[in-house]
Amino acid sequence: MNKMPGFTAEASLYSMAGIYALESTWTSKSVSRVGLQQIKGCTPCKNGRKTCCYGYDPETGGPICKEVSCTPSPPPPPRPNCGTHSCPPGHPCCARGCCPPGTSCCNNEGCCPAGTKCRRICAPFIGCSPSFCTLI
Repeated sequence: MNKMPGFTAEASLYSMAGIYALESTWTSKSVSRVGLQQIKGCTPCKNGRKTCCYGYDPETGGPICKEVSCTPSPPPPPRPNCGTHSCPPGHPCCARGCCPPGTSCCNNEGCCPAGTKCRRICAPFIGCSPSFCTLI
């Protein structure tokens, strides 16, 4: 007797938590596909309605489904518009991109970690230094 590699009794068992219906496709000479199809679950909520199937009707040979009202999931929050790009929520906008969460943009030149302050040293006739972060 030859054994099929990777096949175990546990792998051959169907979940007992669902309801199954026999599914088959017939051709003029033979059955081309026979299997079990689990019938349960709901379609996504659309326009306040969804269709939920929860069983199999042996008399009609089809699923038992019911249309129910639902509340659609709220849309995700909009991303902050940073002018040339958008940043995910919690990521501050900065001219060079988005700063990581918990940081702040430093004069549109970079990001400063939490607990630091963005500074720049300016002197007459010399100009200003690049921005840098210092402890508060």
